[in-house]
Amino acid sequence: MKYLMSSDQQIKVEYNNFRKRISKVIRTVVEVQSLQNLPENYTMNQREELVSEQKHKLKALEVKFKKKNDQFNSELEKLIRERLITSEIASSLMNDHATVKSISKNLIRATKLLYIESNYITAHVKLEESDSGVIDAGE
Repeated sequence: MKYLMSSDQQIKVEYNNFRKRISKVIRTVVEVQSLQNLPENYTMNQREELVSEQKHKLKALEVKFKKKNDQFNSELEKLIRERLITSEIASSLMNDHATVKSISKNLIRATKLLYIESNYITAHVKLEESDSGVIDAGE
């Protein structure tokens, strides 16, 4: 992130795009995380519907980022061809883009594992326990 505070307008645009990308992922993570705090009176179907919506939202985010990656590569090539940035800056942008891409991908993956899949599993276990009359030892 060597050129993060650059005065060059083209570089500012790219770093602002990096910030937006990570912000969108974090915002979505917080939304998905809020599924952990649903009231107890939500039915299994309501919970599954909410989880499904969040799954689709994460998938849409992945698809959008794939398109943005392609756009970034095209834009970077254009900036280099038109000599609007140096090869050193281009290299730095590529490395930073790879870092942002990795952070985004791993945050989405962790969110799916921690909140989507675990919500689904926990909800089904609770439902099965209540259906079978199993009483939690803590009660």
